Amino acid sequence: MFFASGPEKIDKLIDKGRFKRAMKKLLKACRKNHSDLSLARRCFEVGQFIPFDKHYHQAANHYFTLALQQGVSGEQLHDDYMVYTTTTQGRIDLPEDLLLKLSANFAAHGHENSAVFLVKNIMNKSPENPQLPEAILALVNAYLTRGQIKKAKPYVDHVNAYFLGHDLMAYINQQYRRALKDHSP
Repeated sequence: MFFASGPEKIDKLIDKGRFKRAMKKLLKACRKNHSDLSLARRCFEVGQFIPFDKHYHQAANHYFTLALQQGVSGEQLHDDYMVYTTTTQGRIDLPEDLLLKLSANFAAHGHENSAVFLVKNIMNKSPENPQLPEAILALVNAYLTRGQIKKAKPYVDHVNAYFLGHDLMAYINQQYRRALKDHSP
């Protein structure tokens, strides 16, 4: 059993509306069973009752990290992320590296708008974040696959401006030039 104080006690706390206390116990269980995705998901779900509490953000961080590591579907990840942003009213408190991994996943699964929102925010706050090129690559690939070359350009330009010599820079530029050539009259 993964709950230090028993699942019945957690359920009673939830039934009584003592979400913060239940959340603390769930987070403690998550720390002991770090790779248990179902436990992380339960913690994430209970946290929705206390959306402005730091514990919810901790639970969301743990859940999304595990979900990415364990290959949760892109649709499920996006749906859960939308729940997170809605319940927190857009007060996202997740690490940039996690947000960039989520954006790459969203772009790869057809959720470019969510990916763009995350990437643009991080480009503005931390334009030299070392993980930006990977997220940008996913977004550029999504655009180029759909023939939306103009939408890819600002991201290619960002990589060229801030990541000169980065391993992915040449690849992103190559993909972009190929798409330009393929779509030229």
